[in-house]
Amino acid sequence: MLSLNPSEVIWTIINFFLLMFLLNHFLFKPITRFMDDRDARIAAAKKAETDAQETVRACNEETAKNVDAVRAEAKRVIGEGKNADDQRHSDLIAKTKSASASTRKTMAADIAREKTELSEQLAKDKGALAGSLAEYLLGEDIGGNV
Repeated sequence: MLSLNPSEVIWTIINFFLLMFLLNHFLFKPITRFMDDRDARIAAAKKAETDAQETVRACNEETAKNVDAVRAEAKRVIGEGKNADDQRHSDLIAKTKSASASTRKTMAADIAREKTELSEQLAKDKGALAGSLAEYLLGEDIGGNV
């Protein structure tokens, strides 16, 4: 049958508590400490990731604002340049038209003056030309030359 020896039961209990103490001291506490440290590192990494994502989001928003501001400034500068270019273009066209009109007036005056001079010259030379033509047609030398 089954008999219980009190000394064996006491030694078994002592061995059990000794084993529990040793396992707790050398196994469970280091594993628990390792797991707690690991959980702390994971929590720190998650917090760092969340902070980094927040920083990236803030930077993206700031970049988007800066891009919008730069685009608006570029449009303004382009508009100013276009307006200045249009103004210069209009000024050059006006100057060219003015110079062209002045040149046309000068040329018209020169043509009128030359026309007047030629008319006067023709009036002066009309008699001499008529005499020369008559001599040529008649074949005679009116002035004495044949």
